[in-house]
Amino acid sequence: MITLEDILKRYKFLPKSKKAFLKRAKIIDDIPEYRTVDGARAYNKLISLLYAIGRLTGEDVNNIVDKLDYIVTRDNY
Repeated sequence: MITLEDILKRYKFLPKSKKAFLKRAKIIDDIPEYRTVDGARAYNKLISLLYAIGRLTGEDVNNIVDKLDYIVTRDNY
């Protein structure tokens, strides 16, 4: 099964030598954060690309983004 980290690395959003996610969440303002700094940057690039494709095609990508957000916040990456 492909993971979100695999996608981020395969499509060059994240260098192969970097980790996208933490083993344990850091709590920031009572909100768990599972992404590393590099992982957050890579994830934001992916989301920006999806929204750009949505604008180009006229398609609504919010459902995809919501599912990806769920994956990131539930330790399912």
